Amino acid sequence: AGGVGGVNGGAGSLMGMGGNGSGLSTPNSANSMTAASADDYRLYVIFHLRKLKVLDGLTVTAPEQATAKNRFAGRLTLDFLEERLEHRMFHRIRELDCSGLKLRDVGTVFLGEEFQNLVELCLDQNHLTDVSGLALLNRLQVLKLNQNRLGEEACWNPMRLLERNPHLFRIRQQAAIAA
Repeated sequence: AGGVGGVNGGAGSLMGMGGNGSGLSTPNSANSMTAASADDYRLYVIFHLRKLKVLDGLTVTAPEQATAKNRFAGRLTLDFLEERLEHRMFHRIRELDCSGLKLRDVGTVFLGEEFQNLVELCLDQNHLTDVSGLALLNRLQVLKLNQNRLGEEACWNPMRLLERNPHLFRIRQQAAIAA
């Protein structure tokens, strides 16, 4: 499961009600939220419960499903990492391999203090075009970005990343050839 700021409780409780969500067809949110978080909540739930027909008394439409897929597919989230690692003690992680996950966005996962001790990060074989979300990984020493979609037009500036991360001594990046 992925995560959106402020939405984890609502969608997480829905996931708990229906296991993997396969038998859940008409959930109703019990949480009160702002309009922006309600939109994120709705799209988040639609993305993760793909066979959902009705949510909060409203029919799930094809455009909503497309928007949800566009917003959440390929985005790295804390919830996804928790599920993959089977724990949420991110501050203990020194090396992390996220290669081959079809990621297009690292989001804000690495902007918090959770990964303050990360020294090696492998993001090989993904679909990344922007790695600016890695700028605050101050202890990062090794960053692997082979076979991504980083190019001159992408938001990729290794010198800027090196300036912000003085301990980073090796960046490996080989841009994927666009077909």
